[in-house]
Amino acid sequence: MEKNVIERALLCSLFLDQVAILEVVGLLRPEMFSDPDHGFIYEAFTDLFNRNKRPDLILVEEEMKKKDPERYVKMGGMAYLSDGMETVRLEHNAVEYAREILHHYLLGCMHKLFVQKASECLQYGMDYLKVIEDCERDLLRLRVDNSESDSLLPLSEVMKLSIDDHLDRMSRKDDSVRMLTGINGLDGLTGGLYRKEVLVLGGLPSDGKTALAMFMAMNMARQGKHVLHFSFEMTGEQTAARFFAGYAGVEAARLRIGGLREGDIDRMRRYAAGMEKTPYYFTNVSSMSLDALRAEIMLRSRKGECDVVVIDYLHTLAPLTKKGETQESVIRLRLRY
Repeated sequence: MEKNVIERALLCSLFLDQVAILEVVGLLRPEMFSDPDHGFIYEAFTDLFNRNKRPDLILVEEEMKKKDPERYVKMGGMAYLSDGMETVRLEHNAVEYAREILHHYLLGCMHKLFVQKASECLQYGMDYLKVIEDCERDLLRLRVDNSESDSLLPLSEVMKLSIDDHLDRMSRKDDSVRMLTGINGLDGLTGGLYRKEVLVLGGLPSDGKTALAMFMAMNMARQGKHVLHFSFEMTGEQTAARFFAGYAGVEAARLRIGGLREGDIDRMRRYAAGMEKTPYYFTNVSSMSLDALRAEIMLRSRKGECDVVVIDYLHTLAPLTKKGETQESVIRLRLRY
């Protein structure tokens, strides 16, 4: 069946069965349609639905006129779609149509990705490890952003999953759910940090938020927990200097201004050598979108190399859509991760 035929059948089904949109809206986005005009109609339909209106041919046409009058006139309105209403007999197949559209969209995205990476592989001096990492990250992001899952479960199933988690926790020598921060007062009050929790350290500038986060992260890394530290502010050299000053006994002024002695270098070397088996990973990024950050975290998690994530700072994350949504996006990251 041709993609255009499936897309037209889906749109007709949505008009014939108003309930179908409840299952389709979580699967498809307007850009997933191969025909941009179909995506335009779907966008107008879903916008009306999200405003608690009951979309029909007339309301959708009016919405399209408001969104882009020139495009509406160029495509001839909804006439060609209304003619197809008579050919759609099984409007309850809307979800299957949506899955088919999603299927073709994902295949198209993968084709574009592989063509792009094939072109990069032909470039002289290209680092093959970078190509592999980029492919893994992009494919994982594609999978996460377009996965279909049923979020509603019977309470009995939720309880069974909880019991399985506790049994798995009991069978391990180390606690896979709870991590101690090394701050006795905080650990005594909260029991430590738990998997999938988000801890936000707030305060005025120079209050020591980064130092506190790094202290807790290092304590957890020493327990064998894999720590991923994403810094939008400090470079690798600045981060290393903080650890040298805090743990290796080197004066911070000498690290920053200069005047290190042979003894300082020896202490720094010994500390660096002792860190070789500590699973603490650091990267400095000037800017990173939430999607890219989530993909990197998911990739490390699949490799078993992600127990704790440190983001310094939250407000420097590139927002998904518009300003003011960064904090909400971070919460959405926790829920999806």
